[in-house]
Amino acid sequence: MEQPLSNDTSCNLGSINLTEFVTNGTFDYSLFRDMVARGIYYLDLVIDATSYPLDIIEKKTKAIRPVGLGVMGLADTAILLGLKYGSKEFFEFSKTIASIMAGESLYMTYLIGSKLKEPFEMWNATTDMSGEDNVKDLIQTYAYTTEEIKEYSECIDLLNIFIERTDKSVAKSDKLWTLKNALEYLVNLTYNEKFEVEDLIALFNCLFYIDSKSGLRNSRRLSIAPTGTISLILNTSSSIEPNFAYEWDRLVTINEKEKRTLKYYHRYNNEENENNGLLISAHEVAPLEHVEVVKCFAPYIDSAISKTVNLPFEATVDQVKEVYEECYKNKIKGITIYRDGSRSEQPLQKKEEKKKEVKTIINEEPITVKTVVKVKDRPQFMAGVTTKSDSPFGSIYVTSNFDNDGMPFEIFVSAGKSGSISKSITEALSRVISLALRAGVNIDDIIKTMNNISGSEAWVYDSLDGKELIVRSIPDAISKMLKDLIDYHKLEGIEIKKLPVKTDNTNNHYDIICPECGNQMVMISGCKCCASCGFSPCK
Repeated sequence: MEQPLSNDTSCNLGSINLTEFVTNGTFDYSLFRDMVARGIYYLDLVIDATSYPLDIIEKKTKAIRPVGLGVMGLADTAILLGLKYGSKEFFEFSKTIASIMAGESLYMTYLIGSKLKEPFEMWNATTDMSGEDNVKDLIQTYAYTTEEIKEYSECIDLLNIFIERTDKSVAKSDKLWTLKNALEYLVNLTYNEKFEVEDLIALFNCLFYIDSKSGLRNSRRLSIAPTGTISLILNTSSSIEPNFAYEWDRLVTINEKEKRTLKYYHRYNNEENENNGLLISAHEVAPLEHVEVVKCFAPYIDSAISKTVNLPFEATVDQVKEVYEECYKNKIKGITIYRDGSRSEQPLQKKEEKKKEVKTIINEEPITVKTVVKVKDRPQFMAGVTTKSDSPFGSIYVTSNFDNDGMPFEIFVSAGKSGSISKSITEALSRVISLALRAGVNIDDIIKTMNNISGSEAWVYDSLDGKELIVRSIPDAISKMLKDLIDYHKLEGIEIKKLPVKTDNTNNHYDIICPECGNQMVMISGCKCCASCGFSPCK
C-alpha cells in the first residue's frame, strides 16, 4: 500500500518519468529539481479541481491536502546511464534522486502554503509547539553569523533539539525522520550556494511554528506507487522496480470472455547493453538487493513505497523470513514478496529457453531419449456414479467411471439441450478430462484447474456435505461435482453395480445401463435418459 489514507480522504498520485532527464548518458539534476517542484504544485491543483463522490471526502481531503509524487523508469534510467541495477553506483544514484524529491517537495509545499496560498486547514491543529524560544534564539543566531559557521549541517542539530523538546508521541513519528532528511538536503544545497540562507531559515521558522503566519500546503508529499499502467503507456520501466525481463509474454484481457498472450521486447534490449551487463531482470536481483532499493528511498518518502521482491519458484521459508527481518531492521514498514509460479495465472511470464532433449551417446552415435505417455485402454464394462445439478444453462449431469483401484478413469458431462453450445462444449471438456485421466493426470489437479473459473452466470450448488457453494461457471460446477462424486464413491465403499435402482431423485444415482454407450441412465420427468449420449427410449 503506497498511500496510507485517513478515513474519508482520497488518493492523489503522480509520477515523474526519470528517463526523460537523461541526455547522452548524463542526468540533468537541475531540470529534475524543477520538475519535482512543478509536480507538487500540479498535484495540489488537482485537489481543488476534483469532483468528489461524497461531501465528507471533499471536506477531509481539503483539510489535510495529501499528495503523492513519485517516480517511474528507474531501471531504464540506470541502463541509459550505464549503471547496473543493484550495484553500488546504482544505489548512490537512487539515494540522490530520493533526497532531491524530499527536499524540493518540502520547500515547494512551504512556498505554496506560505507565499502563494494558505497552509492546509489542519496545519495549526496538528501539534502545539509554542514556547520554544531557545530554538528560535538558536536559529536567529545561526541566521546572522554565517561567516563563523563552516558547515551548514548545524541546522540539523536544531531539528534534533526540536524533536527532543516536543512530545514523545510526536518525536516517534516517522514524518520527523523523513523531514530531517529533507532538511539535510536543503542544508547541503545551501552550503553549495544553490539555495539562499534566508530561505532556509524561513523554512525552519515555519516548521518550528515560530512564524505562525506560514505553513505547509500539503500534509503528505511523496509516494512511490507501482505505476503499472502509466509506465506501459510511456514505454518505460515501472516505478523503482527492475525490468521483469527483456523478452516476455504478457497475458492481456481482450474482453470478459477472451484473454490473449502477446510477446513483447524491451526497447533497450540490444547487444551493446547486454555485453555491458546492463540488462538485469527482476529474478537476477538478489532478494536483499531488492530491499536495498527500498532502503534508498524509505528515509525520504513521507507516505509509503510499493516494491516487490521477486523470488524464484524454489524459494524457501527462510529466504522469505530474511527479507522481512531485513525490512524490520531498517524501518521499512511494507514490502511485497512474489514467488514465481505461485498463482495459476500471472500477467507477466519470462520467456524460458526450451529444454534440450536428453541424448545418450553409444558407440559415437547419439540416441535421443523421449518419454512417451501411454493412454490406458478402456475395458468394455465399467461402473460409475452420476450426479446432477441445476444451473441457468439447464441441468448439468456429471458421470465418473472408476477403475479397479477406485480411481476416476473417465467422465461424461452433459449440460443443455442437444445441439446447443453448452452441450458441445461440455462434451468436448469431458473428453479432454477423460483423456487426461487415462494418461495418468491426477484428478485433484484437474479439479483445482477448473475450480473458481468465472463465467457470465453464477448460482448456488448444494454439495454432498450439505453446504451451499457459489458456482461461477459450468467448469466451476464440474469441478465441485467431480469432487462430490469421488467423495461419494469413497463413502459408499461398495461396488457401484450393487447400488439399488432408485425411483426418485434423492441422490440421482441409478443402476440403469444405456444400450447405446453402456453408461448409467437417470430418470428425468418419468423417462430414462442417458447423461452421456442423450439416449432415451421415450424419444
